[in-house]
Amino acid sequence: MNLPDERIPIRCDDRVVASPDPDSDAVLLVSWDDSGSQLFELNTTGAFLWERLDGCRGIAALTEDLCASFDVEQPIAAALIAEFLAALHEKELITWTAAVI
Repeated sequence: MNLPDERIPIRCDDRVVASPDPDSDAVLLVSWDDSGSQLFELNTTGAFLWERLDGCRGIAALTEDLCASFDVEQPIAAALIAEFLAALHEKELITWTAAVI
């Protein structure tokens, strides 16, 4: 799936609560809507990216952050981020906002 570079991913903080897992470096997400709630677990890399989905960083900045903090090459990081964001969007944990130019 191609994700739009001109849009910025942002957490749906109005319906998702993130909490560190006390037994690991993971982050637990609880999402709710009219049909109930769901629990998701993000690994260390997912938790790192989740923190940065604040509506200020685009895909290129997220890729740069990931490469600088983890031992991963840019093409691999970009592919992982695209897959991660697509999964979060499908589960309605993030939305997209227009990039400010």
